[in-house]
Amino acid sequence: MGKNFREYPELVGMDTTYCVNKNQMPLVVFRVTDCHGQGKPAGYCFVASKKIDIMRKSVMTFKQANADSIELVQTIVVDKDYNEVTVLKELLPSVHIHLCSVHVLEAFKRNSKDEVNKDKIREVLQNIVYALTHRKYMEYLEELKDEASPTFMEYFNKYWAEYGTAWSCYERLNSLNLGQRTNNSVESHNKNIKSLMSKRSSLVELVKGLLVLQDSSDAVTNYKDFLGIMKMSYRTDTAETLMSKRF
Repeated sequence: MGKNFREYPELVGMDTTYCVNKNQMPLVVFRVTDCHGQGKPAGYCFVASKKIDIMRKSVMTFKQANADSIELVQTIVVDKDYNEVTVLKELLPSVHIHLCSVHVLEAFKRNSKDEVNKDKIREVLQNIVYALTHRKYMEYLEELKDEASPTFMEYFNKYWAEYGTAWSCYERLNSLNLGQRTNNSVESHNKNIKSLMSKRSSLVELVKGLLVLQDSSDAVTNYKDFLGIMKMSYRTDTAETLMSKRF
């Protein structure tokens, strides 16, 4: 896992999963993305709870364990979890924090349920999330002001407009993201963990399961590396000699 982080430290996905051991300890998961676009485990942390002081300790432990590469991290993708975002800003102030688009839209849906024009408002909010330029963002924001109630705009301005993290696509263009707008890679990995483990598993069994997943991830990467070295591509739809050669 340390090797994965040293090789691919630029983009990190962070999430917490539950119900994977009988001690009821949440599991904080750190993932990186390799040269094939595949997620790789970079670290795990068992915690007693998600209280902010404990989350601070888990991020600090990850930072100290990877002291030689931690300064190379450019972006961390998280859900909109207040404690996670707070400790990341505190302990890694130079890192860009991106919020998962799926969780952003879910939060907008929850908080717009009492709006008279909720369907229209949700459409505008989705446009804001996926706006590719600041100009389009501002256009959609003006549209939101026309459609939403003062109460919703107060919520939006307080918890989103000045939140200090990137959640609209145009903001993400200012930092490395490898095309990732969500934390799906980490959440998919969490599902794999739960397919092996359950809330009846011991910590020892959970650790063994995590190592099995690590070996499986390495096997997939090794296979893709092998294909990259051995596989040859040809053009069969052209008579041009140069074009039909390997490319």
